[in-house]
Amino acid sequence: MAFSRLKEDIVAVNHILLVEDDCDLANITKFYLTHAGYTVDVASSCAQATELLNRVSYQVVLLDSVLPDGRGNSLCPLIREKDRLCPILFLSCLDDSESIVSALELGGDDYMVKPVDDEEMLLRISALLRRSNIANEHKLHAGNTVLDYDALT
Repeated sequence: MAFSRLKEDIVAVNHILLVEDDCDLANITKFYLTHAGYTVDVASSCAQATELLNRVSYQVVLLDSVLPDGRGNSLCPLIREKDRLCPILFLSCLDDSESIVSALELGGDDYMVKPVDDEEMLLRISALLRRSNIANEHKLHAGNTVLDYDALT
């Protein structure tokens, strides 16, 4: 039991949570992300996503805004409570400005309207990870110069 608990607490590099209720779309997206080198867990509802978020640390969350048991937006506070720097990329069929603004105001970092271009999605994930790593490290690299916030150097 202790071993399985320890195993769950291990953070995989570039571990993504994909919250998507369309099974076919989830499988295609997972396949594409896996082949790009990411480890991907899939949740098809808010309840499944909440369960995974309480057990596993993710570097990125890809979040559908319309799910069978609620709005994906409702997961933003939980994600922010667990890890305030974890990037959230909304993948949604809702393309009106009110939905986009609402998702970003609730804590989303980026928003793409479905159907998404896989290459663009990978580039956005890469950019989110890059910004997140800078924030997590508290270091800023500019050429040969490194500003270290923690060491004040």
